[in-house]
Amino acid sequence: MIDTVKRHPWYASIVAAVALYAVLGFLLAPYLLQQSLVQTLQRDFDAELRVDNIEINPFRLSLQIDGLELDNPQGAPTARVGQIFVNLQLSSIFRRALTFDEIRISTPQLFINRDQQGAMDFAYLTQANDAASAPDPAEAETDASPFPLLIFNFRIEDGAVDWSDQSRPEPVNTRFGPIDIAIRELNTLPDRSGQQQVVIVTETTGTLSLTGELQLNPLRAAGHADLQGSRFPLTSAYIRHQTGLDIVDGSADADFDYEILTTDSGEIAVRISSFNQTFSDVTVNSFSDGTGIDFAGPDQQILKLPQIRIADGRLQWPEQTIQLGSISIEQPQIDVTRNANGEFNLEPRQTGAGAATDTEAAAGDDDASAEPWQVVLGQLSVNGLAVALVDQTLTPEARLGITDFDLSVSDISNQPGKRFPSSLSWQLSSGGRISLQGDVGLLPQPRFELDVKVDNLLLAGAQPYIGQQANLSLDSGALSFDGHASGSDAEPLSFDGDLEVADFVIAESITGERLASWQKFNAEKIAFSLAARRLDISRLRFGGLYGDILIDEDGRLNLAQVVKRDADSAGDSAPAQPETANAGAEPDTPFELRIGEIVLTEASSDFSDLSLPLPFAVKIDALNGKMTTVSTASNEASEVSFEGKIDEFGLARIDGTVTPLQPADNTDIRVSLQNIDVPKFTPYSIPFAGRKIDSGKMDLKLGYRLQQGRLVGDNSIVLRDFELGEEVPHPGALDLPLGLAVALLKDASGKIDIDLQVSGDAGAPEFDIGDVIVDALGKLLSKIVLSPFAALGKLLGIEASQLEKIEFIPGRSDLTPPQLETAANLARALAQRPELKLVIGGVYATEADAAAMRDARLADALAQRIADLVAAGDAPEQLADQRRLALEQMYGERLATGAVSQPLDELRLQFTAQAEGQAEPEFDRLAYANALRDRLIELQELDEAALQQLASARAAALKTALLALDANLGERIETGASTEVTAQADDTVEMKITLTGKSG
Repeated sequence: MIDTVKRHPWYASIVAAVALYAVLGFLLAPYLLQQSLVQTLQRDFDAELRVDNIEINPFRLSLQIDGLELDNPQGAPTARVGQIFVNLQLSSIFRRALTFDEIRISTPQLFINRDQQGAMDFAYLTQANDAASAPDPAEAETDASPFPLLIFNFRIEDGAVDWSDQSRPEPVNTRFGPIDIAIRELNTLPDRSGQQQVVIVTETTGTLSLTGELQLNPLRAAGHADLQGSRFPLTSAYIRHQTGLDIVDGSADADFDYEILTTDSGEIAVRISSFNQTFSDVTVNSFSDGTGIDFAGPDQQILKLPQIRIADGRLQWPEQTIQLGSISIEQPQIDVTRNANGEFNLEPRQTGAGAATDTEAAAGDDDASAEPWQVVLGQLSVNGLAVALVDQTLTPEARLGITDFDLSVSDISNQPGKRFPSSLSWQLSSGGRISLQGDVGLLPQPRFELDVKVDNLLLAGAQPYIGQQANLSLDSGALSFDGHASGSDAEPLSFDGDLEVADFVIAESITGERLASWQKFNAEKIAFSLAARRLDISRLRFGGLYGDILIDEDGRLNLAQVVKRDADSAGDSAPAQPETANAGAEPDTPFELRIGEIVLTEASSDFSDLSLPLPFAVKIDALNGKMTTVSTASNEASEVSFEGKIDEFGLARIDGTVTPLQPADNTDIRVSLQNIDVPKFTPYSIPFAGRKIDSGKMDLKLGYRLQQGRLVGDNSIVLRDFELGEEVPHPGALDLPLGLAVALLKDASGKIDIDLQVSGDAGAPEFDIGDVIVDALGKLLSKIVLSPFAALGKLLGIEASQLEKIEFIPGRSDLTPPQLETAANLARALAQRPELKLVIGGVYATEADAAAMRDARLADALAQRIADLVAAGDAPEQLADQRRLALEQMYGERLATGAVSQPLDELRLQFTAQAEGQAEPEFDRLAYANALRDRLIELQELDEAALQQLASARAAALKTALLALDANLGERIETGASTEVTAQADDTVEMKITLTGKSG
């Protein structure tokens, strides 16, 4: 060696250089590199870097770093690497590119932490020295090509990423790994590609594999991706607090071909083809964290998806197109729960903890402003969907659902004007099937054209909700509909078709009694337009309609009792709804309703009233008829014509006009009831009249006119062979002699004909038509029985005063000619009202009759005394003198008995006076005689019996006069007790006539 050095001095230099190179490479370079890395990270990032060992082989041009650990400024780990091996090739000089035979990173581990505010803990690596490290724009423009690089073998072995997110309500911690990446000929050389293979295994057993080619200059990555066995715990951790949904089971497999490249224009293009994905056995449960809707528990199943398959998908960027061959969903099962507060377990939960961050919201805004993607889906199908609903707002809870839900939509696209052939059908768990078939479009505005068919939809499925609001049981009923529905921008919704509801029965749920039913209801040729706000129905037809109207013992109507009181109170206590933005807007145009005809066929009804002293019931059968066109756009009233049978032989007819939607404005209805058995109405006669009805038939014609809410009724009541029965005391019954009323109303043929007018304000809250009629009838009867002679006088065309009294001259019982005429009128009235009886009670006026009778007795006695004087020859010639002499004799006889005390001489002196200028006093003989007469009248004896005899004579005189006019009136004239009265102002004594009926 020494000799060689001596001979070749340059050799020593080479050896020395190699030795120095080796020393620097093996010893000094690792130290300097380690110190540089540690100090740079400490200085620039305040981070701590620890390295177990760095080896550099300057001859192999290799670098190996073992045990690298990087901690952030807070001392938490950022990265860990087991080994980094780099092998540089000298061929880099010839290739004019930095060339590595191998770059291998073994067991790298990256720690990514997101704090509660959403900040990443590695952000310090990007924030420090940004300004110093920013590239010079001028340099960037002059050298836009990438640095030449060639790596023959690039590998990441057994890598992992530990993810920790503290920004969620429940921290999310997971690991991605092992991660194995192998790329052959990773380079930045122009148009040179390499092969890549990437395998990522997640902590939840999902495996992502990528195989294909990778070219960096220009960028192009192409190959095949495969995702197998991916599950959803990580996804669920991010959505369950916000949505209340927890994906607890299921897997996803996907594979596709991809290509990512730089186009000639410098843009990045993405191509994905042959995309297929399958979701299997996905189970979604409810999730409760106490901040949102709380249901039975966090593990309550909501959704079960045996399989969702997406086939033959394609994506192109920047063209922004997505094409999917098909999406099929098989046998999904959805379990919906509505809790007692009315909240659904599917409602998304919006809480502060689960809300999107500002960054996410901003990203969403950017997406919203982007150009829309073009989406095409060849076929969407849902097969065998089942939905089960448990509604806990009801007691007991309701269980509803649908099964066999099938959906098929083809040629789906978001292209404007595109229409998708569609079909949809499902079965209700309560019975019945609904199907829709046609086509649907989404853009530029939703539109659809669908044939709609409903087959035997059993209405009993609505019973839980009906029972919650009312004591009703919807026992049966099947709805069918066959028609067509459409919608567009100009017409949001229109449909036409025929509706039928068959075998409908609704009953009172407590007693089970049927309230209403029909055999068949048809709505023919329905035409509805939301845009025109119009509903047209050609005909409504009810077949076999039945209604049961019952008034119970407490006077409550069964129809009024079906509504639950708690439902009423709940409605009263419901919180007021907030005013909407349109509160001040003009009200919507009202819907126009037009029904061409309403037809009843073989309708019937039962009416029962158990609140009466005797239960009452009546049945209407075979009610047929119709109502003509009903229209809200016309003031023209509808014509009504119905006819039915009441009980066995009664007839009911209803005719007239009515405006059904505004009956108080324009109604003119005539109701005719013929041949109705009146004793059936005894239960109503007792509370009204306190009397039973023994017999009779009734024809009733009721005419009602309603104009601007005012009711005017002209009613005609005809009773044949009507007889009142025994009295039945009842509180509130009319205190009237109804037998008299009947007798006054019943004509010679035994018929009662009453015209009854009623009126009232139909809009008043207290208005009740039954009360109005009863009140009018009560007033009529009261007027008749309180003024019976007015009724009779009206019958004869005379005044009541010409019937109701006989006037006598005081002290006399004979009928004067005017009173004989009154007797004749009474006889005529009795002949026309054979049910009437006449009660004649004599009368006397004590003062007037007594005075007249004393005067008459004195006159008789005076005439006899004058006759005796004349016969004895002791009488003066002049009658006046005879009268004075007879009076003096009669007075003297009274003076002798002490009945009077004043002597005749004193009495004469009272009537003797001397006038001025006369020589002798003058005696007034006439005044003297009248004074004697007045004193003698007062002395006439008259007892009570005489007055009673006068009263009886007067009654007998009237009866005699009546019998003389009509001998058949004997049994109808009754003599009553005599009564004392007061003489009238015209000094007559009136005898009032009393009328009564045969039945009292």
